[in-house]
Amino acid sequence: MSAVESANSVKSPSSFGRYWLVAAVLPLLAGCPQSPPAAAPSTKSPAASSNSESQPKPLAEMPDESDKVPAGRVELQVVDLKGYENAVARQLGKVVLVDFWATWCAPCRQQFPHAIQLQTKFQDQGLTVMSVSVDQMDAGENLDELKARVLDFLKGQKATIPNLLVPVTDLAAGDPGAIDVIASRFDIDGGAIPHFKLYDRKGTLHRKFVVDLETGESFAPKDIDAAIEKLLAE
Repeated sequence: MSAVESANSVKSPSSFGRYWLVAAVLPLLAGCPQSPPAAAPSTKSPAASSNSESQPKPLAEMPDESDKVPAGRVELQVVDLKGYENAVARQLGKVVLVDFWATWCAPCRQQFPHAIQLQTKFQDQGLTVMSVSVDQMDAGENLDELKARVLDFLKGQKATIPNLLVPVTDLAAGDPGAIDVIASRFDIDGGAIPHFKLYDRKGTLHRKFVVDLETGESFAPKDIDAAIEKLLAE
């Protein structure tokens, strides 16, 4: 996309799943494993697992909850790609920073407070910060349990920003292919997180902050800050 300035030059790998790793965002910060850690075996009974109400809906039937933006509360909306796009579109007239992260990603957890600080610092100037968890269901886990797990972290961060969760519900829980789907569907370069997208006031993707998987070169928080301040001043 010619209109998008990329923070780093990254060649698209043939398989995103191989590159789902996390490079350091902050100086001297060690990276995460190439994939989420394996979950412990489920202790739920077969009867509980077969409960139709606890089973995730196919992706095409995922309700769009992106209009339920919390006001002073920590909430988490489950959406698909369309719901994500709608959530960004509803912020038309504002500069939007989107933080793609996961609970198993140590660098993501360490930099998350900075995203919250940016919201506090620049919201009066027209900035909206959104978080998008790319956590996926472990084998034997249902969507409600996944949502509760992610929400627990967000509450600890007092993240009263729009928080989205983008599970791949058209695959079985625990399917490693979900990683490839998320990376491709949400255009996450190399499948590497932390990953940030910055949109201008017209809703146009202005810049992505990515990790160069070949060199290990990453962006710094100050790069994001400077880009935000520039867009807010326009």
